[in-house]
Amino acid sequence: MSRISHRFPKSSRLYLRKDISDVFNQGQLMRVMPFLAYVKRLPFDGSMIRLVISVPKRRLKRASDRNRVKRLVRESYRLNLPQFIAKLNAAETVHLAVVFQGNKVPDFKTVSAKIILTLQRLTGTHEENNDRHNDSSNPGLP
Repeated sequence: MSRISHRFPKSSRLYLRKDISDVFNQGQLMRVMPFLAYVKRLPFDGSMIRLVISVPKRRLKRASDRNRVKRLVRESYRLNLPQFIAKLNAAETVHLAVVFQGNKVPDFKTVSAKIILTLQRLTGTHEENNDRHNDSSNPGLP
């Protein structure tokens, strides 16, 4: 029986200034409101995903609120990552930057749902459920 580790070690964190700026400058943007996720895929360097979380002072003035959002994102990521790790390409490392864009502190349920959606899009397991695009009664619609 294999034991799944629910940790968030330093090797899973994106902390070098150069790496962070590369993700923001060269990464692909995913919108999962109230978050923006920047993703950059690189050759494998020892860890599958590296994460950085940003909560701008412009959005939440109080440091305790900014820290709360970062804790919620980190905990949701830590708990949900093991189910997606097997679906990632083993030959690449993914640098992920999550930026909070809301104006108030969300609850854990909302944060968890958005992080799961981000991880699904990252691994390619997400299916769009947009009724406008799946309307079979009117195929001429975009």
